[in-house]
Amino acid sequence: MSYPPFTCIWTGDAFVLAAYQRTPLNFAEGARYTIEVIPQDRERTHASHGHYFAMINEYWQNLPERLMGESWSLTADTLRDFALVSTKWSEATPYTCGSRAEAVRWYGMLPVPRNRDGRALWHMRDVKGSVLTVITPMSQNYRSMKNREFQKSKDDVLAFLADLVGAEVKGTAA
Repeated sequence: MSYPPFTCIWTGDAFVLAAYQRTPLNFAEGARYTIEVIPQDRERTHASHGHYFAMINEYWQNLPERLMGESWSLTADTLRDFALVSTKWSEATPYTCGSRAEAVRWYGMLPVPRNRDGRALWHMRDVKGSVLTVITPMSQNYRSMKNREFQKSKDDVLAFLADLVGAEVKGTAA
């Protein structure tokens, strides 16, 4: 059985369900439960996270016709990857080759980068001289980004997407 996320407060002796917790949780007395500790500097609200992905989906569904069919506009996920790379929330991995010709060969031979769940990531490849660089979006998962960093990346991505579709930026500090 899985439970929705909930908040507890440590009293010094035990974890107590926070008073504002709305979801009734039916824990069995004597049963064991694993609690994942997320430090406060990495805490992020589910409302903010949900708002972010809902807005990305809305922007994706409202892409101008001229942008449909691009490699980065095929799904809401590839659109988010594109926006992360475009707003510099990305990581570059350089591959130094023996020559420019070798770098160009590797350009087409390297496998598509994937995230931890195995989803193919939209990415960029660039050859300068004998160096092939693969640029992938940064992970925004809870373990990879602190709350402030996530909020900044969220704001940057949503502003980029609003500009891309010609819309006003809707409130991002959910």
